[in-house]
Amino acid sequence: AERSDGTFTMHESFNVNNPKHFTRHWFAWVNSLFAELILVHLDDLENWLKNRRSD
Repeated sequence: AERSDGTFTMHESFNVNNPKHFTRHWFAWVNSLFAELILVHLDDLENWLKNRRSD
C-alpha cells in the first residue's frame, strides 16, 4: 500500500485526484487497531521462535 502524506498512518478517506487531501489527519481508532494487530503478532512470533529453539 502506498502512503499519501509520509506519516505512515491511515486516513478516513482521501481525494483520488490528490491523495494529499484527506478528511482527517489523525484517524486514531483505525491506527490504534493496526498497532494492536502488529503487537499481537509480534508476541505470537516471539512465542513461535522460543518453541522452535527448544526443539
